[in-house]
Amino acid sequence: MTTSNLTGKVAIVTGANSGIGFATAKGLAQRGATVVMLCRSREKAEAARASIVDATGSANVHLILADLGVQAQVRRAADEFK
Repeated sequence: MTTSNLTGKVAIVTGANSGIGFATAKGLAQRGATVVMLCRSREKAEAARASIVDATGSANVHLILADLGVQAQVRRAADEFK
């Protein structure tokens, strides 16, 4: 498997505090991407972010908190990302 460098790329990962979302965020960070973790729970998101930063050494891992089932929060998260 070829590992490509993603330096300079930005990825938003939903559900990034656990499961496939966490693995995806970690993998992207390992490859040099700037990762924006979109999560509902601040506590879980901060713990997941710390774990990814510790494992990858990347400081380019950021959090946006939002429940994607609430349209107002989706709009706010989009504005925050911009």
